[in-house]
Amino acid sequence: MKPKISATCGLLAFLALVAACGQTPYRTDSATRPSPSVPDASSNVALDYLRGISESTLSSAPDGSITDLLTNTKYEIQTGELQTLCDAVVVGDIIDVQPGVGFTSTEEDPNGTLTTFDDSQADWRTVHLRVKVSEVLSGKLEASEVTVGLGLGADFRRTRQDLLDLPTTVFFLFHSPVYAYDNSLYALWRDGTTMTLVDNDGMLSMPGMDPALAAEKLRDVSTLDDLRAAAKEPDKVIKAHLDEHGRIELLSAWLQRTGG
Repeated sequence: MKPKISATCGLLAFLALVAACGQTPYRTDSATRPSPSVPDASSNVALDYLRGISESTLSSAPDGSITDLLTNTKYEIQTGELQTLCDAVVVGDIIDVQPGVGFTSTEEDPNGTLTTFDDSQADWRTVHLRVKVSEVLSGKLEASEVTVGLGLGADFRRTRQDLLDLPTTVFFLFHSPVYAYDNSLYALWRDGTTMTLVDNDGMLSMPGMDPALAAEKLRDVSTLDDLRAAAKEPDKVIKAHLDEHGRIELLSAWLQRTGG
């Protein structure tokens, strides 16, 4: 049973599958950072940007609740193979944010061509988040730190600080061809809109997502302990269909869509 690359939507659908390029260093002393509280999306450029794309990234994929992203939820596709939506679900803190790469796109080449992050002609850019992992809730992850790619269109320096200011967060990790320019990078499910913040009382929130959609995603869990408990539940298998783009959707949704 292997994890399946699924939703490569919204902003990140324009990114290409090509080789890496350099980064400009930005230093962070994470040890001196205060313990942050959960921010309001309206005052946080990164979360506000993610909220703006959340509706477009939540299309036909099968994750109705964030518990569907845990690796004990398995999707049986038409070949009989069992797949999961994520490789791992982890709790951690963002300790550094670095520039990634840029992409230019044209009508003739909508998938984009890789360029440097600082290229003024770039239409899309990625940033790389270094995450210190404190707990693996689901799946397997050997490293205590991971680097995660994220596509953001906002001002880098402001975005960087707003990401560093986030409190402890639940990250839903998978490998995506979007980041084939660096195989060490993980992607975040739903282009990062599912980053789930944990407050000092262990309560979960998703301020980078439209509030109505966030309520739907958190309908089964309200605290980190709830999510821990869900991760320990026995495996469940859901019938699914793998479409022509390699995306998993519920079999019932596929039958309805195709009239099958």
